[in-house]
Order: sequence, then structure tokens, then C-alpha cells
Amino acid sequence: MTPSSNFFNMLVVSPGNLIYYLAVFAVSLAALFMSLSMRKRGRVGYIYTLATAGTVIAWTLLMLSALFALVASMSPDAILPPIDRLVQTLVILLLSWAFLTANHERFGRVGPVLLLILMAWTAIGYIVTGIEWASAYNTQDFNSFTYGSTWAVIPLLISLVGGGICIFFFRVIKDAPLKLVFFGILIIGYAGTLITTSQGTLVGDYSGIQRTAFLAAMLLTLGIIYREVLDTFETAPQAALQPASQRVEAQPSAPDASTLQPLPVVPPVVPERESAQLMKALGIMLEKASPDAIPDRIVQATLNTLKAEIGALLSLKMAAMPRFSLAMTAP
Repeated sequence: MTPSSNFFNMLVVSPGNLIYYLAVFAVSLAALFMSLSMRKRGRVGYIYTLATAGTVIAWTLLMLSALFALVASMSPDAILPPIDRLVQTLVILLLSWAFLTANHERFGRVGPVLLLILMAWTAIGYIVTGIEWASAYNTQDFNSFTYGSTWAVIPLLISLVGGGICIFFFRVIKDAPLKLVFFGILIIGYAGTLITTSQGTLVGDYSGIQRTAFLAAMLLTLGIIYREVLDTFETAPQAALQPASQRVEAQPSAPDASTLQPLPVVPPVVPERESAQLMKALGIMLEKASPDAIPDRIVQATLNTLKAEIGALLSLKMAAMPRFSLAMTAP
């Protein structure tokens, strides 16, 4: 066995297979939480949240199947190999749909409808494979099984089509180079599985190169979603300012100057008047000033000043009353 084969088989034999499942599940959860932070972004956040939530549900289904095999005292080889291929195919379908349609509406409703049809056909294929595998897992490996190669061809075709769409709509699909790398990694993994299977060198129920490529593609998915999250944070301040600008535009325009009635000008209180009152108050305080009479003179000066101020205020109020009456009686 070559060193490269030993490296890829690390994720097939124990404890590498457990590390693989836990790593992929952790990456799927991280992708879901990152997508949830974009849930207020409209179409992009909605599609990525659906795709990553479906990914987590698919891997949860696989882990529950493994738990069921342990509880029912069944061999894991009787259940896990077909479900492993099913989950990988469903995840590739979901992520391909998100990567190719989230940032534009070029495909309209074709994308979701096609996704549902392909997922339904994948589920039917799993049922057929599971029934056949239940009676054959004791005598042969899944890689050499009748439907074993089919479960490598289907993800390979999905990756090829996804990569082709990325190239054809390169200017429309956001982060198209990263998504091309995503599909390229999957193409290498599943094509390598088919090549080694045809050469008879791939034994067992799982493919190390396939799992390595799938894990690498899932890690790259985190990078793609992270870039979407960054874009959300960059556009959030602009979206927050939009209502303010709309409110400014919604304000009524200034009334026409021709419709305004000129208001009487109230003469301002000039500083000379204040100076005169101050001098008058000082004169009252100093008139007949004596040490015993100073407090009384201060009180008298204060009262006289207050009387003058109150009189001025009342005169202004009385002058404003006719304007108020005219405004109330105007049609």
C-alpha cells in the first residue's frame, strides 16, 4: 500500500472514521450558525440557512442510524454505507443550490423545484440500494457492490454540472472562483474513487479519498459563508441609514412665501433699557441711605424693578391678544 493510500485511509479506519463524522458534523453546525446570522438579509440568508439546516439534519440522520444499529445489536455495515452515500449526495445538492442561486434570481423557481426533484430521486435510489444491500453486506464490500459505483457517479455529475454553471455564469455568481474550487475538490475525490474502484485497488465499504475531498469541501464552505457574513456586516450600516434618508424625503416641503402672513415685529429689549433700570434701582437704594435703612431700600428697589418688568410683560401679552383672536376667527 502506497503512502498516499495510507494517508487517505486514515478517515476510513478507526478512530479516523469517528473523527471524520464528528469533524463534518461540527463544520455543518458552524455553517448553520453563521448562516443564521444572515437571516435578516433576505434571500441570501434564507437560502443559506435552509441549505445548512438541511446539511445538519442529514448528518443527524446518519448519527441516529448508527445509534439505532448499536441499540438493535445490528452490524453497522448493514446500515451505514448506503446512508453515508445518501447524506453526502444530499449535502452536495443543498450546498450547490445555495452557492449557485443565493445571490441572484436568474433561475427563478427552477432552482428550488429542481432541487426537490433531485432530492426525491436520491431518496428513492437510497431505498432501492438499502433493500439490495441488506442481503449482500455479509458477502461483499460496498465499493464493489452493484450500486456502489453509482453513488460515486451521482455526486461527480452534480459537481461537474455545478462547476459548469459557475463558469457559464461567472460574473453573476458571487465568489465564483471559491465555488469552482469547491466543485473541483469534489470532482477530484469522486473521480479518484471511481478510478480506484475500476482498478480493483479500493476495498472495503468506504473511500478514503472521497471522504478527504468531502471534508475539505466542507471546510471551504465555511470560508464561502464567512465571506457572505462579512458582506452582511458591511452592508448593515448602509441599510440602517436608509430609513433616515427616507424620512428626510418624506418631510413636507416648505410653504410658499406668498402664502405667509407677515407677523408684527416685537421690538427687542435693548441693553439700554436694562442699564436704565439698573441705574434707577441703584438710585433708589442710595437715596437717603443709612446703615439701618439700606436693607429697606434694597427691598423697595427690588419691588419697583419687578413692577416694571411685570408691566412690560403684560403689555406684550395684551399686544399679542388681537393677533390670537384674529387667528381663531379666521376661516
